[in-house]
Amino acid sequence: MPHDHVVIKLDFSITFNSLHRSDMLHAVQDSIPTLYAYCYAAYSQHSVLYHGEYTLLSQEGPQQGDPLGLLLFCNTIQPLLSSLSSDLKLGYLDDLTLGGQFRM
Repeated sequence: MPHDHVVIKLDFSITFNSLHRSDMLHAVQDSIPTLYAYCYAAYSQHSVLYHGEYTLLSQEGPQQGDPLGLLLFCNTIQPLLSSLSSDLKLGYLDDLTLGGQFRM
């Protein structure tokens, strides 16, 4: 049976809000422990957001405008990307490309 090469491109939607903060904190603790104290202080509790008379609790992902937001996202998904058995594994922020031989 012939082997065809396949390339799949993935683009996450609502990327940063899709991360659980506990997963972000564990990933920082495992791979960038020098940033853990800062990240724990910023993300161990819900952030309170105000809009007029409304109060919202921000519970997922890094805060918009956090200069470490991109690093926190990429650091959190890196183990997932590394665990894939694809021949080609590329990631740039929330865009992933996977490729390899497709066997039927």
